[in-house]
Amino acid sequence: MAPRFSLLLTTRNRRAELLRTLAVMASAILPGNEVLVLDDASEDGSAEAVAAAFPSVRLLRHATRTGYIPARNELLAAARGELAISLDDDAEIVTPGFLERIAEHFESHPRCGVAALRIVWGQSISDAPDVPGEPRQVRSFVGCGHVWRLEAWRSLPPYPAWFEMYGEEGFASFELLRRGWEVDFLPSVLVHHRVELAGRPAGERAWRYRRQLRAGLFLVCLFHPRQVLARHLAYAFRDQMRRLRGSDRRLADLAWVAKELARHALLLHRERRALSPDQWRSWQALEPEVVYSPSGPA
Repeated sequence: MAPRFSLLLTTRNRRAELLRTLAVMASAILPGNEVLVLDDASEDGSAEAVAAAFPSVRLLRHATRTGYIPARNELLAAARGELAISLDDDAEIVTPGFLERIAEHFESHPRCGVAALRIVWGQSISDAPDVPGEPRQVRSFVGCGHVWRLEAWRSLPPYPAWFEMYGEEGFASFELLRRGWEVDFLPSVLVHHRVELAGRPAGERAWRYRRQLRAGLFLVCLFHPRQVLARHLAYAFRDQMRRLRGSDRRLADLAWVAKELARHALLLHRERRALSPDQWRSWQALEPEVVYSPSGPA
């Protein structure tokens, strides 16, 4: 029989974090379900460590690096479960009985394509309280902690590999909306993402900022209706300029993003799939995706 749940983890050169996640998650998932790890050409012995410590895990290995988004596509295609829990290799679900909570939500919400879990960022967490409020439909989800109904995933085009990093969740969310599926925020299931954003080196933060901004503008070009497209692009650049306050580095970041938009112009035109007026109104009425830090919403 096919498992009810598949746990999906993509990793590259983060053996200690991956093993810590598996130590928590594999015991909660197995037996009866499946755990898949895709090692994207790690050089730190990650695959060997997983094979030795967790022989029940399905391990996929790449000899050469393919990238985060193609790896996610491959894992989703390989999953055999009805529901696929996708986590970063440095994230874990800390809510007791989370499988039952997730299954109950999907059973009672047949048009839910993705459940966006509550995510807390930081190196430590004292407890895992429930959050008041009912599940609700939102615009998108965050990659480090969400659950796919694989029936919905298989109805969509795969994540676009040319995004490289960031934006694939927004792409899928727009495609779900176009097909009548929902993204639901499930506040009672808590994910601890063990990363301190402020501790990232300045160079990495700049690298990520560029790709986050580029991905957001890719989504505007692909999905926003023609009547608002130019206005939204102009607003995005004006908003970033307003935040610069004379920063030469940020000016360079914006110049890089502008060049990227020009470089991908033909591809964006060919892949454009604008929402209809009714779909656009539905999307605008939704609450944005929800992310929490230890001190509150972030």
